Amino acid sequence: MEHNSCILIPLTGMEWNGQIVRFGDSRETVERILGASERVRDDLCCFKHGLRVEFDEAGRTKFIECVGGIDGAIQPQICGVKAFQAPADELLEILRLHNDGPVVDNEKGYFYGFLNLSVGIYRDSIPEDVDEMAAAVVAGDQNAAWIVIEDEKKRAYHWSAIGIGIENYYA
Repeated sequence: MEHNSCILIPLTGMEWNGQIVRFGDSRETVERILGASERVRDDLCCFKHGLRVEFDEAGRTKFIECVGGIDGAIQPQICGVKAFQAPADELLEILRLHNDGPVVDNEKGYFYGFLNLSVGIYRDSIPEDVDEMAAAVVAGDQNAAWIVIEDEKKRAYHWSAIGIGIENYYA
């Protein structure tokens, strides 16, 4: 697996292997820095590293998302922390402190949007999901397996996606 350095800089963009992708950069600039992309729609490009970049109607960068979680091809940093490696609660608290304002939490722990930072974090599972799976195994549900539960724990206790956007992206 190739090593790529990704530092997310809220309200600015990201540093990718020493080069800066800024909000407002053109698609051409982004592709020059990140490499060839797969265009999903006119306003959306996906890159092999697990990056998704969204553009406004003028073709300028307005949102950058890293996906893949703890086992993903890239391990982005934000606020001095590796976003996917840090325990979910730790990153949540760090972002709350840096945000210093309203946080959207209308998905009951699966997604949080930090409005002042224009940062969003998402995970596929929450700890309560793992508890339910474990209870099913203990109760004798033959369709559930401990190995699945261990994999689910990884998803519940770490974030699987993090996105940063222009000011008011999550508003």
